[in-house]
Amino acid sequence: MNVRVQYLGQIRVIANTKEEELEIPSSAMVEELLSKLSGMYGKNFDGEVFMEDGKNLRDDLTVAINGTAIRQLDYLNTRLKQNDVVTLFPIFPGGG
Repeated sequence: MNVRVQYLGQIRVIANTKEEELEIPSSAMVEELLSKLSGMYGKNFDGEVFMEDGKNLRDDLTVAINGTAIRQLDYLNTRLKQNDVVTLFPIFPGGG
């Protein structure tokens, strides 16, 4: 099945693209998608996405599926569906 992945912030720089469509196995989970992206983009990607343990996501990163953060879903075990839009973006400090 195909999903569209959007990148923001430093992750966009690492991927060298704003978004791309990827083919993944049917009913893959977010964890599997991130593993595929890690294989494509290497250590720089891992450093922006994962904590030092290489498994858990950094606290300053949000992964959303169709606009809903995976922390509100089933986290890394959230199942993906055909044509889902997955967005990876750092939480930007500031406000005001």
